[in-house]
Amino acid sequence: MTMKKVFGIAVMLVLAGIMPLTAGNRSLEQAKVLLFDQNWKAALAKLDKCLAANPEAKDAVQAVFYRGTCLKELGRIAEAVAAFQGFLAVSDNGVLREEAEINLVDLNVELLKRRDKLARARLKKALASRNKSVRYYTAFKLSYLKDKALAREGIPVLKKIVRSESDNELRERAKLALFRIDPRSLENVNKTDRTRGRMLRIRVVDKHTPKGQNPERVSISIPLSLATLALTALPESEKQRLAAEGYNLDTIIQTLIKTREVVRIEDEDATVRIWIE
Repeated sequence: MTMKKVFGIAVMLVLAGIMPLTAGNRSLEQAKVLLFDQNWKAALAKLDKCLAANPEAKDAVQAVFYRGTCLKELGRIAEAVAAFQGFLAVSDNGVLREEAEINLVDLNVELLKRRDKLARARLKKALASRNKSVRYYTAFKLSYLKDKALAREGIPVLKKIVRSESDNELRERAKLALFRIDPRSLENVNKTDRTRGRMLRIRVVDKHTPKGQNPERVSISIPLSLATLALTALPESEKQRLAAEGYNLDTIIQTLIKTREVVRIEDEDATVRIWIE
């Protein structure tokens, strides 16, 4: 059990108002300890016993939530969905409601992979949640889907993040999500971006091309804003591999943004020119 997950469970229990343990339903108290230890199967058994003994008890609603948590961790996806939906139907606990909605997003993404017919509609509904954090989480989650039609449903939420949020890191994450879904969705999304309207040009010319033939191997022109986003989206391992070969893309792009000067890379076979217009 990782320390991060232990801490997360502890915080959730505290915010839910159920720690420290108090006298009351013994099965529920035992289930809380098992939840903290991530003993999901045993915790589920205790929660089921608690609900069977007194389904109308004051703490039964919390038991339903934690039952959903156990079912999710045990891979019983459909049952977990039903548990969290049941919890949302009766609970007014803001902390746990947000957690339940986020869990449902994760679960429905998994059900989507299993071709569940209702998962798609549930994910669309999550994009319209009253809870801003749930809307944002859903849009980010959808941006990773292979189903681009569904992923595009999150574009309005992501664009709103870019336009209205003050957290720069959050805005950049939203831009990357838009880039994953469809680079064209970034058009006019950030009119204050200093790279807007500028183009990154890359030309690779073969030094050994016979006369009369076009020596240009590569000719690329892309909006600079997309180029910087693509660079940011590169896995760190790929950046390190390029750096090992002598190409520090971060430095090249940042230098070009500031100076617009031509970067020329030469070897025995070709000349690479990179510049900004």
